[in-house]
Amino acid sequence: MRMFLLLVPLTLILARCSPSGGDGGPTDIPNVQHTCTTSKCTSAPMTMYNSVTVFSVAGCSQSSIDYQPVASGTTTVNCNGTNCNGIVSTWRDPEGNVITSIPARPYYICSWIDFNQNSIKDAADEFSVLNESVNSASVRTINQWGATAFLSDL
Repeated sequence: MRMFLLLVPLTLILARCSPSGGDGGPTDIPNVQHTCTTSKCTSAPMTMYNSVTVFSVAGCSQSSIDYQPVASGTTTVNCNGTNCNGIVSTWRDPEGNVITSIPARPYYICSWIDFNQNSIKDAADEFSVLNESVNSASVRTINQWGATAFLSDL
């Protein structure tokens, strides 16, 4: 009985120390699937464009002060007149090092397809923003494009 009485408080203390709600220890960075069917994507004059995805803790602003990227990756999206598709599977930290995990927590997943190929996020591009907890390596699919949150700081 004494052992039970000692284990219950210890269990409660340990439960309070463990991450809850997806906050805490590292988790694998999920692949991010881009599927775009907006008019910009269906009328794209070329077949391949660069696309960028960033995991951010502070939104999708251009300003490096409040952007706070944790991981970023690029891919080539293939456009066929019906949609543009691509998947980001390799990630880098702000210093450019390849990484495979980030702290499990809520992130803004900011993506854009660089239609004018100038490597700058601008009004000619297509944008998407997801705001969700990342606590597993499940593929995240971005299929809602046309976000205006990106455009507020152009």
